[in-house]
Amino acid sequence: MNPAIAQIRHRRPPRGDRPIYGVYAPRMQKGTKFFSDMVDRAAYMYVTGCFPSHLRSTYTDVLRVISGPCRWPPSLDRRFGERKLRDEVVADMQLEQHAMVAAVRRKIGQGYLIQHSLGFGTRRNYWKIFMFRPTSDGRIAFKVTVQGDGAEKQGW
Repeated sequence: MNPAIAQIRHRRPPRGDRPIYGVYAPRMQKGTKFFSDMVDRAAYMYVTGCFPSHLRSTYTDVLRVISGPCRWPPSLDRRFGERKLRDEVVADMQLEQHAMVAAVRRKIGQGYLIQHSLGFGTRRNYWKIFMFRPTSDGRIAFKVTVQGDGAEKQGW
């Protein structure tokens, strides 16, 4: 084969210095209030796989930048959700060590499931995860609310 005919296209290697938070990288400095607020909101998305409701547009935009659509339900109980946080964001924010994530994992280990919503038109507060344990006939029983600091409250 003539090397003059077969030209291989040259591509620049991908840049490894792309910030994981996109245009919000300057505001996402560890130790700032904005970063700690985003960790709580990202923990909710990590647990449920969906956006919390009633957020300010900046927080929603950051969550949109650090997550992407997912083909399978990304919630921790694998039942629902449509958005998954990128792995490098989960590692950088240390979401596995977040108190709410640890408490929800513990409850899932005890047989509890996540209640996605309390009904049409209700809020999905980023500080609360509603959980229940089904009875043998499939009814919702043993309702528990897991809060952002890992505290558990009986009922919704």
